[in-house]
Amino acid sequence: TDSIHDGMLADVTLFGSDSSGSNNKTRVTFPNHFWSKDTITDALLESGFDRVEWLPPSIAADSPQDVVNEFERIDCSAALSDVGFFVATKK
Repeated sequence: TDSIHDGMLADVTLFGSDSSGSNNKTRVTFPNHFWSKDTITDALLESGFDRVEWLPPSIAADSPQDVVNEFERIDCSAALSDVGFFVATKK
């Protein structure tokens, strides 16, 4: 895979609350580059990992119902299939 031309650029925004317990919301946005699963897998295997397993996106069983509803409504499993989550092992 030609990793120089692979993937896409995308801004990532994270939201959270500050540690003071107040209702102040924190937001940070930064540029990121997302590579394809093939490029990530190739890079991990070439760097010495012996196995890369891609996992389907899922939602925790104890997630709030509104989060579960939104996950199902927009079919996050399909939307996230190109992003994915993986486990890589090295002997």
